[in-house]
Amino acid sequence: MANQEVEALPAAEGKGKQTWGQVTRVRVVGTDEWGSVPIHIAVMSPKSAAVAAQIADGVIVDGHMGGNAEGAAATIEAAKQGAREAGKDFASLRIIAAIDAAIDDDRRKALDQVRPTAARNIARKPWLPRTLGEDHAEVVKKVSEAYQFTKHLDLTASHRELIPDEEARKCTIAGTPQDCIDKARELEEAGITDIAIFITSQDEAASRQTLERFASEVFPNVGG
Repeated sequence: MANQEVEALPAAEGKGKQTWGQVTRVRVVGTDEWGSVPIHIAVMSPKSAAVAAQIADGVIVDGHMGGNAEGAAATIEAAKQGAREAGKDFASLRIIAAIDAAIDDDRRKALDQVRPTAARNIARKPWLPRTLGEDHAEVVKKVSEAYQFTKHLDLTASHRELIPDEEARKCTIAGTPQDCIDKARELEEAGITDIAIFITSQDEAASRQTLERFASEVFPNVGG
């Protein structure tokens, strides 16, 4: 949005140099020609989803919340509340699930690719297991206790072994092509408007193949 003024919170005293408290004029180059640019805010909790709905045009929600029906429902309820408080039409917002993705004709191979990022998704999130499902509380506890942030997104980290198949599927879009179609439809029915996939891999060719398979085998079978 061109020439938008943003008010920030007062700076805390005695904390060194701060930018908080300043009023900053933000201008996105090109908006004079293109018009206003939609702003989408990435969130990782219901509270931040409510704030994003108040001030932005869309909410980008992380996999542990946006990757399953329970999390999507909690996200959407929070976003609806935020939109109401701001006097906005909730239907005007995009709710985008940003989730780890893997696809393979062998389900186990696909799930093995996303176990490390599934562990990242659920480690030490105080609002879990509510946005994942109470049946997963024990796994959430074990992963939160064992997760090593020094090995963040390390594909060989031992905490990946704590993620059973069910939890891997709950916070990602992974499995066979039909598994991925089913997950996309589940999210659509829960109120997610868009899905953005990302791939954690050091294999560029395999990552490209994953994107191509989602583009040709999954997304054409979802949506109106």
